[in-house]
Amino acid sequence: MHVHVKNADGRAKFDITQEGIVLVKNEGLKIKDIKAAEMVLEENRELAIEKWNEYFGKSLNNEDL
Repeated sequence: MHVHVKNADGRAKFDITQEGIVLVKNEGLKIKDIKAAEMVLEENRELAIEKWNEYFGKSLNNEDL
C-alpha cells in the first residue's frame, strides 16, 4: 500500500511494506520533512493500514503488504 504526504513545500509518496516505510517519490519536501513523515508513518503503521482498509473497503493484512 502507499500513502501521500503533502505540505507547503511539496509532496511525497511512501510505500508501506513488510520491511518498513519506503520513499517512492519526493517533489519538493525537505529532508527533515521526509524524515519526520517516515517517523510518523512508522509509528502509526497499523493505524495507516486500518484507515486504508476503511477507505478502500478491503482487507489488507501483513501478508498483503
